[in-house]
Amino acid sequence: MAKFFIQCACVFTVIFNCWVIVAVDDDLIKREKLFKDVNQLAHLIESVHPDPYLSGGGKIAFHRLLQKTLRTIPAEGLTAQDFYHHIRPLVASVGDAHTWIRDPGEFTPDGIPLYLGVVEESLYVKGVSDEFKHLLGCLLLDVQGVATKELLVRQGKAMGADNVYQKLRNLAGYGFFQRTYLDRLIPEIKGKGEVSVRFQKPGGAEFVYRFSLPVNLKSNLRTAGSKITLPSTEKTSFVYEFLGESKKTVLLVIDSMTDYREAFEMWHSFGGYGLKENAANAYKKHFGTEPVDEDVIKILSKLPSATDVFKSLVEEMKKAGSNTLIIDLRKNDGGNSYMSNILIYYLYGRKKIFEISKNHSEIIKFSEYYFEQKTNIPLDEINKDRLVKLTENGYNFDKDWVSQETRPKEALKRAKIKFRESVDRMPTFKKEYDSGLFEKYYTPKNVVILSSQDTFSSGYTMMYYLNMAGAKIVGTPSSQAGNCYGDTTSFKLTHSKINGILSSKKFVIFPDDTERGKVLPVDYPLTYDKLVSYDFDLNSELLYALELFGENITRP
Repeated sequence: MAKFFIQCACVFTVIFNCWVIVAVDDDLIKREKLFKDVNQLAHLIESVHPDPYLSGGGKIAFHRLLQKTLRTIPAEGLTAQDFYHHIRPLVASVGDAHTWIRDPGEFTPDGIPLYLGVVEESLYVKGVSDEFKHLLGCLLLDVQGVATKELLVRQGKAMGADNVYQKLRNLAGYGFFQRTYLDRLIPEIKGKGEVSVRFQKPGGAEFVYRFSLPVNLKSNLRTAGSKITLPSTEKTSFVYEFLGESKKTVLLVIDSMTDYREAFEMWHSFGGYGLKENAANAYKKHFGTEPVDEDVIKILSKLPSATDVFKSLVEEMKKAGSNTLIIDLRKNDGGNSYMSNILIYYLYGRKKIFEISKNHSEIIKFSEYYFEQKTNIPLDEINKDRLVKLTENGYNFDKDWVSQETRPKEALKRAKIKFRESVDRMPTFKKEYDSGLFEKYYTPKNVVILSSQDTFSSGYTMMYYLNMAGAKIVGTPSSQAGNCYGDTTSFKLTHSKINGILSSKKFVIFPDDTERGKVLPVDYPLTYDKLVSYDFDLNSELLYALELFGENITRP
């Protein structure tokens, strides 16, 4: 799902390398100002989101919760961070993982000191400091007597989620490590100086460990490490490397889809909201310096190109006669999804793109914010030659077909037209696409995708496209649903300065399969027993893929 350059990075991917406690601004904001912010938030949700009432029980339920949110603001007001926690249930009621608000406070590791990972539908200890190393690899069963299943229910009322893997992801990343989250998630421990946690050891034995709060951590985070070193994505979020001297297996790591040239070209064609700043950031990431040239087009021409990288990939694979391509999407939390189409073009050809996308539905919710941030095409131009005119706060159903009755008979033709329009917005890829020189250039025998709960948004789209083309998925299901909301609009509340994003589109890619539309199954799940057999290696999914597809490769 296209989500132009607003990422939903999971907290624990960036904060667990240090244990620094940072002071949070505790100035109270007056209740009257918070009233205005809550009403502003409700207006934004109802204006921007395609269907903000569906998951929460309807419009009346939404407004009942809205009034409760207003009514329960204390007379003395709240700090920005307390207000953030106060309004989280209202945002979560939308039931959309792409609609969320950002914590205005800084990370403070004063809760349960466990870096948790997701395996199957459970949480396990993925990292700890030295004094708790005996807990590494243990499954988490309950906290203060509250079972994990109940914790997931509570987490779902605090943050929007598409499926259970999103709740697990949020619980692992937000639920335990900060006391401010922990006390709200588990009020049973609020004000207490210790918390009891029940674990299960790899052998099956259960035990309870009691943590004193706040924890005085004595060392940095430790994980099980890995037998395999991945290629670095420090400069570019997509990079490949052959594994082993035979070059029979190649690993393509795509950690993000936000910093490739073709995405910026497409963004530029839509009006370029915030384009120059983000292009400069991508340039700095790749080259280590600020761009000298002020011209945006020239900056874009120097950014890493998916067209060029994937062309080199298929050329080298064909030359080496590679058998297996492993595509690591475990950390890919989104960006611009058209990178998926570029890769499919080289591996499977344009016909496969059309076949996969022909029945996809996309419903756009118009609003003043949509026209400010998402497009430079005025409504008058959109309404040109229309019998039924669209309105500024209405819906665009031009790309909607959710049932057999409403799907166009010429779906394949429409898919081709739609893709052609997108190609024309990406000059770098357009040149290759029009030539067709490298279309379906090389398809190795095995195409394998590594997935985790963090494979999200456009990362999910790439996984879905590849899976539909024939690739196999190894790992943990994505926290992204196929039938979902996305393509986000950003906002900031006036008085608290809390900011976040709201979905502006509805996507349906499984119109006839609601279960698959909620969770895309993996072909080879990484089970807890399999994780144990790899000694909790951080790249267990990769080790499993290598085991499944005939390569036993480790590198120092």
